[in-house]
Amino acid sequence: MDPILVVGFPAAGDFVRCHSAIRIIAQRFPGHPIDIITSPGNVAFARFMPHVRKAWALKKRHMRLGLAERRHLV
Repeated sequence: MDPILVVGFPAAGDFVRCHSAIRIIAQRFPGHPIDIITSPGNVAFARFMPHVRKAWALKKRHMRLGLAERRHLV
């Protein structure tokens, strides 16, 4: 099944609150792996989310997904 990519919020509190959205996505699309792009500090939080397969950290401060960043994620 195709993976689902979620772009998480860079602030830790906002990222933790997006856990509810990830649970809803997992319920609506069972069997689809869920991956997250977030700030480096939030990657550790993603390990505690049972529905998340993998979390990638963007090194930029402003969470902009430019072409160069997207190419390195593949």
